[in-house]
Amino acid sequence: MWRALPLTLALCLALSACIEVPELDQAVPDWVDKAPYPELVMLDGLQQSEPSPETEALELEQTLTARADRLRRRAASLNAGG
Repeated sequence: MWRALPLTLALCLALSACIEVPELDQAVPDWVDKAPYPELVMLDGLQQSEPSPETEALELEQTLTARADRLRRRAASLNAGG
């Protein structure tokens, strides 16, 4: 196996030399040079304030408590009816 390694590496190098790499000016379309400069926007107006982790935790706790209560009521009604 180790004897084939130099041959494999030489073959890979020879094959990679055959690749045609396009010129840089061919890779960029002509319309890019003629495109207008993009409008700059201030980032202050784009940033949204995120709720604090404490607020998110409180909302999640309330949601889970309400869901648990609904599931307990449903289980009680199923046990009473069955």
